[in-house]
Parts: sequence; structure tokens; C-alpha cells
Amino acid sequence: MKITLIRPDSRDLQYGPLVDIAAIEPPLWLLMRAGFLKEQGHQVEVIDLEIEGTSSALSSVISDVFELVSWGQNPTSFNWQQVDGLVQRCPGHVASWKSLPPFNIAAVPLWSAIDVSDYRAHSWHCLDGSPRSPYGVTFTSYGCPYRCSFCVTRGYYNNRYRERDLRDTMKDLKYFAENKVKKIKFIDEMFFLKGKRVEQLCDYIIAEGYDFDIWAYSRLDTLDVSLLPKLWKAGFRWIALGIESGSMSNRMTLGKGSFTNFDIRKIVRQVKDNEINVVGNFMFGFSSDTYDTMQETLDLAFELNCEHVNFNVLMKGRKNGLSQYSTDCHPGETTSLTGTQVLQFRDNAFRQYFTAPSYLDMLNRTFGESAVEQVRRITDIILRRKPYGKRMEQSVKV
Repeated sequence: MKITLIRPDSRDLQYGPLVDIAAIEPPLWLLMRAGFLKEQGHQVEVIDLEIEGTSSALSSVISDVFELVSWGQNPTSFNWQQVDGLVQRCPGHVASWKSLPPFNIAAVPLWSAIDVSDYRAHSWHCLDGSPRSPYGVTFTSYGCPYRCSFCVTRGYYNNRYRERDLRDTMKDLKYFAENKVKKIKFIDEMFFLKGKRVEQLCDYIIAEGYDFDIWAYSRLDTLDVSLLPKLWKAGFRWIALGIESGSMSNRMTLGKGSFTNFDIRKIVRQVKDNEINVVGNFMFGFSSDTYDTMQETLDLAFELNCEHVNFNVLMKGRKNGLSQYSTDCHPGETTSLTGTQVLQFRDNAFRQYFTAPSYLDMLNRTFGESAVEQVRRITDIILRRKPYGKRMEQSVKV
């Protein structure tokens, strides 16, 4: 049986005028599904519409089954209405995977189905002026064993947490090295959950002499700071920390109250002291958020002065305006604020942070004047927001 796997292109809807500075990640879960199906004896074709750019050719594709695989900032709330026309162009049975598609975790991603040079890293990953392409994505686990009240990714992973054999991850890394891929993302929600596995992977990368520039996510309470020197030696240049809120009471409610603001400051400082850059992930719009608690979060972000921050808004499962960068973004309300008020705070916070002299001075010292100019170009981009009504324009960044 021939099965054609398709990643729909939702980038214009998600990013609007920011589309050219957003990353394009290889569709890892689609490639895992492709490898799994090939092992079962199927003929497999992969069509990545984020690269192809048009779906017009689908009507001429001959296939027994077409499978659409969600991907993006938040696959659990992917707006499938936008692919209705795409479904009509598929001349065969169509299946849509709105959560993680079934595959054998020991399957080999079908890397031969794509060209990694077509993909590019986040703009912040290249603040040092290095090329954004080619770009690789791999994993050591998927899902998460924690139950943070605001998180929607557990649903995408079918409420499971599974670990991959590190030998399979090493095969991905070998493929990247052979194909001159330097920029790499570990897509794990919980990459740093088990320090021994992290150390084993670092030892492998160091022993092989690979020259990577890697980033990965971490909870604050799972990062083993004693591994930071080895992480740097293995090529980890960025760690994205889930700080979420500057309000201790908020973090307690969210299931992230095991660390204080003092702990957060200490961890960020230790990461920076090991010459690893920090992406601070913050959120606005928790049910208990007020202007005061959101300001606490912004104040903490200013104090930490991370090399990059993501200011996210809580969507609360809404079915439209799913991307916080989209024109039609509609965050959920809090007990005291409307969704529009939350969005306005987020957009203003972004502009304040990325135009602050203290941030730009740090950026210049760390990466040079070209990085400052890159950020200034991004903050000049105008994003239109429907919730603002007639006053629709706001400068924001991906």
C-alpha cells in the first residue's frame, strides 16, 4: 500500500508578517511515522507543504491513503479548518492525526524523505551570525510525567511519557554530523529529567568530536547544574527554561512552586556562568493573573536579562486565533482581566524587553552589534491584532 504523509502549511496563519524569521523545523513525528510505515512494508511518500509552499500538485499524487500530521507551536489546538481545502485535493482516503501519530519508538526517522538544508533554526539561535540552515531535530523522550495545570502538550502525546533508546538518538546525531548539520534542537519536553541519560549522550557527542550548536528545554527543578560544563563541551549553547511566572503564588497553583525567585536567579546565573545562553519562557494570562502578577513576571524577566525570552499567552483551549502571533489571537480571560487586556500586556512587555538598553547592551557584549541590529529589525515589524479593534497595530516578534 502507498501512504502519503503530509504536513500542512499553516505558517502564514500562525506568523503573518513574521513568517520569514520563524524557524522551519523538520517534521520529526511525521518522519518517525514514515519510518514506522516503511518498516511495515508500505511504500511511503512525504510531502512537507511548509517547504513545497503549494498544495496544488496534490491532486496529481497517486496514493492509497493520505495522512495529515499536525505540527507547529501547539499541535493540540491546530486549526484544522484551514486544511479543508487540502483534504479536497487528496484523491484518496484521508486520515488526520490531531495528536502524536502512531509509530514504533524504535523506528528510524525517514531522513531520506527530506533535505535538511531546506530547514532553518530560530533567529535567536543564530544571534552570533551563524547560518540558520541546515537544521536538525531529534529526541530522547516524548511526553511529560508532570501535570502542570496550564499545559496542553500532554494531550498531544496521549498523556504518555516514553523514553527512547539513546542509541537511536545517537544514530540521528551521526546522520546530522555526516550531513553537516550544526544547529540542532532536542524536541523533548523533559530532556533533562534524568541526568545520567543526559551525561551519557554528552559523553557520546564529545567522544565522536561532533561540532554541534544545540538547544533543549528544561524545567528549573530537573536541570542538574553539575552537568553544565559537560553540556557546554558537548555543544549545548542554549537552554530554554520554563520559568512561567514571576509570582510565587502563581507557580504554586500551576504545579511549579518547588522553587523560589531566588532559586530561579541562581540557576539562570549558573547557566550563564558556564557560557550557555538562556531562553526564558514566561506566560501571561493564568486564571489568577492580575496586572500586578503579570508585572511581577515582567520585572523578573528584566532582572534575569536572558539572551532571549518568549512571552506567551494562555489560550485555554480556544479553537480560533490559536497562535499568539496571529492577527486573530484571542487569549483566555483571567478572573480579573479580559483576554484582550492580557494580549496587550504581552505585546507591550515584548516591546519593553527587546528595546531595553540593558538587554541590548548585554546582547552587544555577548554576540556583537549585528545581533543588536537583528533584534531592532524584528521589533520594527508590525503585527495587526483584531482584538484591538480599530487600533490594530502593535510591534511584536516571534
